[in-house]
Amino acid sequence: MRVADTRIFIPLVVALGCSRPPRTNPVPELPVPVTPSPAPRVQAPQSWNFSYQAGIASYRILRNATIVSLTDSLPSTTIDSSTNATHEMLSLERIGDTIHFALAVDTFATTIPERAGTQQPIDLPVQINGWMTRDSLVVALDSVNVRCSPIASTAVADLQNLLVRFPAQLTPGMTWHHSVELNGCQAAIPSVIHATRFFRVAGQSPAEEAGVVVIERRDSVSAHGEGAQQQHHIILDAIGNGTAVYYLSTSDGLLLRTTSEQSLDITITTSEKAGRFRQTLKQELTLIR
Repeated sequence: MRVADTRIFIPLVVALGCSRPPRTNPVPELPVPVTPSPAPRVQAPQSWNFSYQAGIASYRILRNATIVSLTDSLPSTTIDSSTNATHEMLSLERIGDTIHFALAVDTFATTIPERAGTQQPIDLPVQINGWMTRDSLVVALDSVNVRCSPIASTAVADLQNLLVRFPAQLTPGMTWHHSVELNGCQAAIPSVIHATRFFRVAGQSPAEEAGVVVIERRDSVSAHGEGAQQQHHIILDAIGNGTAVYYLSTSDGLLLRTTSEQSLDITITTSEKAGRFRQTLKQELTLIR
């Protein structure tokens, strides 16, 4: 805030003699200090309009995952960790109230320190097509087989961050929630994942350019899956929670960035025993301009 320059004027007192009248000199007129008008305050908007714009956007996604054993024999022991860097191109076309999308994955690099040099070659690019309405996000069934394909199941999960069904008008403090269901993989087991997501509009970001709105999210997650490994029937159950923060450009109709964390407690049961694990995932998704 600008502070006005305040000048303090001290009057000069002249002693008067007894023998003759005082000599007076003309007193120069001094300028009257002028206090500048305060700068007008820039009011943050009370609401923002947001809708996804047609076009192509490029995103970089960085992930870090850790799995810790919770069994009595190996308490709090890290049994697996990995990092992943992905590059994806999202194409949007609006037809009426429906947004048609194509998500192409052209980079998918995973590093697993415990298994260095054992990664299998993967075929890229992988593309997923579908559409989004006000009520749902649909992946075309003939787009790709996502059952336990690491790239495809990851891309489908990324779509839930790239294309969130935000209200058309956002106001500070506004809340809403919705549920999503994904077919994917947990511990290489085909699984159905349910998530209930709670959103809140935090307001305009003070660190970004004007018109960037911050949305906070918290999740309640559960998953169930069944599969087989080496002729053993396996059942997987998971429960956990997560958080995320979105940065939306209301002027461009773009998602600029998302950071998220998720923690799942997983129980894997076979005919011989049950194992308990905790999987932690941190992720950052960034628009590349």
